[in-house]
Amino acid sequence: MLGLLATAMAIGIGTGYAAGGSLPNMANVRVRWAPLLFCSLVVGVVPLLADLDGGARFAIQMLSHAGLLVFFGVNIARARAWLRIGFVVVAIGWALNVLAISSNGGMPVSLWALERADITEEFTPGTGSFFRVEPAGPHTNLRVLGDVIPIPHPFRQVISIGDILLVGGIAMIVTAGMRARLTRTLPHVVDLTLAEKLERARLGID
Repeated sequence: MLGLLATAMAIGIGTGYAAGGSLPNMANVRVRWAPLLFCSLVVGVVPLLADLDGGARFAIQMLSHAGLLVFFGVNIARARAWLRIGFVVVAIGWALNVLAISSNGGMPVSLWALERADITEEFTPGTGSFFRVEPAGPHTNLRVLGDVIPIPHPFRQVISIGDILLVGGIAMIVTAGMRARLTRTLPHVVDLTLAEKLERARLGID
């Protein structure tokens, strides 16, 4: 999970600078319901720290996922232009992962993909970082949505279609945020011109 986030950030920052953006411009982007994002992530970590049975662990993780989807929905409704598209892509990616997890009691992982990615560590069903993982098999539901895509050396990762969308969406949000500039107005100008309003709407700034 942290590796995917770092990859998305790196792609977004690189693309943002290439498009003439700047990291300080990220401060101009309003993220709605940020406390819900924080609380949902904290709730998602609880099963990793507490000794819970399978049912309780699964219920807490689903609650965490639901909170994140609500957060995405609110920001999709309020954001504009590329910022909105980025949130949409992230929400779809997260929803696909949640669908795979909820239908199998954990994220199904392809043993073939693990081998192709040159991951030699012993696979332990029921473990995981932000969510538990389960070996994919003939009776796995929605297997195509699981971790079935191998990324070999030097990354040595197995990811899902949802993960790819998450990386792309986060990168789009970062890029759009880096290009979001507040419009400067002269002291005697009270209202924004139509062109300025259109530019702010394009960049996703209120």
